Amino acid sequence: MSKEPLEFKYKFVFEDGKSSQFDLTLDPDTLLMQRDIPEPYPEWTKLEFEQCPHCPLDPRLDPYCPVALNILAPVTTFKESISYEKADVYIASPERRYMKPTTIQEGLSSLVGLCMASSGCPYMEYLKPMVRFHLPFASSMETLYRVLTMYLLAQQMRSKQGEEPDWDLKQLDKIYDNIRQLNKSFTERLKNIHVQDATLNALINLDCFAISVKFSLNFDMLEEITDFFGAYMD
Repeated sequence: MSKEPLEFKYKFVFEDGKSSQFDLTLDPDTLLMQRDIPEPYPEWTKLEFEQCPHCPLDPRLDPYCPVALNILAPVTTFKESISYEKADVYIASPERRYMKPTTIQEGLSSLVGLCMASSGCPYMEYLKPMVRFHLPFASSMETLYRVLTMYLLAQQMRSKQGEEPDWDLKQLDKIYDNIRQLNKSFTERLKNIHVQDATLNALINLDCFAISVKFSLNFDMLEEITDFFGAYMD
């Protein structure tokens, strides 16, 4: 695979003709977003500002929250935006282009999700494979499929390295418990800086995806796609 930096470009074109663009560059090995943020950083990006109660980071070593720094640009840009405002969202990934007439909320949810997963937060590290194969505007079913295939492939890799695989998906539930706590804490963090609802609802959308994954795991909702795998059952 190429060792060139991975570039994702998000462009929002609004009904009044104005636009906002976000250029994300990721390290090809670590899949961490390369930040170019001038200091001083806003107070709300400090690790101790509404810090997640389960955060494993130490503010003496990490004074700023990696997720907060990664979403600083979109939060600042859309601080006064309302969820239902319309925009044409153009996305360029290393492999293809996307475009969707939608709401700021939906476009922002896709952008913020990518920024969070490429931040270096220990709880978001599990989503790194989905960062590399980013799928904007994914439905709940698409997200569930991608999460499960990612997790089961990870278990196959663990098995090959002599580690105990989790074929019953028990640890996946815990992973998403931690992600849901992070989403909840970040909603409170952003409420404290009085952003309008576009950014808040973008986080709520991400949390809805996390809920749908947990719901599917806990209530065996995978029956909906079982028939697709008939050839493997013979």
